[in-house]
Amino acid sequence: MEQVAQAASEPAGRNAPGAAPPAAVALLEAIDRDGTLTLLGSTPFRNPTGLGPVDARLSPDGNTLFVVDGGTSQVSAFRVHGGSLTELPSSPTALPAGATPFGIVVS
Repeated sequence: MEQVAQAASEPAGRNAPGAAPPAAVALLEAIDRDGTLTLLGSTPFRNPTGLGPVDARLSPDGNTLFVVDGGTSQVSAFRVHGGSLTELPSSPTALPAGATPFGIVVS
């Protein structure tokens, strides 16, 4: 099974035009060959104001989740344990001045 992560609005998954920006990160797990996903857990950002999460990736070992915060040019990081997430004390981390993040690659 492959774990995937997604920044999701509250209520989960409703990113309609004009909706509040995502305030939580959802950890999902692929459970079937057809790509059916199940929610393992959801964790709010410590300070969601203005974040604008645009991409999320798990580290190769599956122990850390990185989320690109396009609205504030930061990267938030979460420890993955089972089906739950804990935002790391050093999170979020500012990107260089002038950065306009739209995705992240973790290797």
